[in-house]
Amino acid sequence: MSFRIAVTTTQSPQSVFFRVEQQAVWHFHTASWTTAPNGERILTMNQSGTSGILRFVNNNGERFAVIVGIDNRQRWCDIIPNDTPTQTGQSVLSLYYNGGRNANIRESRFSQRIAYLRGRRRISIHFTVLQGNNLRATITVGQ
Repeated sequence: MSFRIAVTTTQSPQSVFFRVEQQAVWHFHTASWTTAPNGERILTMNQSGTSGILRFVNNNGERFAVIVGIDNRQRWCDIIPNDTPTQTGQSVLSLYYNGGRNANIRESRFSQRIAYLRGRRRISIHFTVLQGNNLRATITVGQ
């Protein structure tokens, strides 16, 4: 059974613009990111048990990463504030699997997460469509 998560990013007009610097998928299963003409990022997964990461950066060097995925046919998400460029997307995703330090977050199957960057900028993600095979989530970047 395949799953699809469409991810929209909204940014406060007063915030410094963040762009996607890297996108990756968990390598054990077939999955891919595509970008729609409207800028929406779409993660397509051929089965449960995989995830994808979007890593954001702005011109001031502020960074964060958002992870979305499916585990046991249920959605989950996380935010990594102040993401470091020294790790690859694959190495970050590996923390959520095989007893990695963030596996409990994947297993908790959160439908929303909030984090703050060093400069107190608020980052959030929440699923707007929570069930089924065609899910939707919104990332919001605050001031």
